[in-house]
Amino acid sequence: MNYIKSMLVALFAALLVAPVATAVAAPPTPTINAPDFTDPTDPHLPPVQFRSSKVKPTILFAHPDVVNIACRPNLGHPIPPGSRIIACAAQTGKDQGVLIMPDPCLYAETDWYAYVLCHENAHISGEKGWRH
Repeated sequence: MNYIKSMLVALFAALLVAPVATAVAAPPTPTINAPDFTDPTDPHLPPVQFRSSKVKPTILFAHPDVVNIACRPNLGHPIPPGSRIIACAAQTGKDQGVLIMPDPCLYAETDWYAYVLCHENAHISGEKGWRH
């Protein structure tokens, strides 16, 4: 639980110091070594027993620069110089946790999954949510 508190404190602190802009350009898509979904031994692909639809995460969307800052505390290992943290998660209970993810709306014009997340997130945004 202390990890969650430190992640949230770091997120809010990053939001306070993040530059404010009226228009935010989409950051470049991170370059990562994509998992080989055909190789069951790929270390980046979660084992089947951890791929569950029972998980109930709280998801915090933020600008990628904020994610990079907020996810650094209590990471548990150093990251190479020049590297960026693109997302992080912390378990808070059985099948529960917090995810800090890049704002999908920044990528919605070029990525269908980001488009769906941005669209659906808008339905729960604000007092009554967006309706179309």
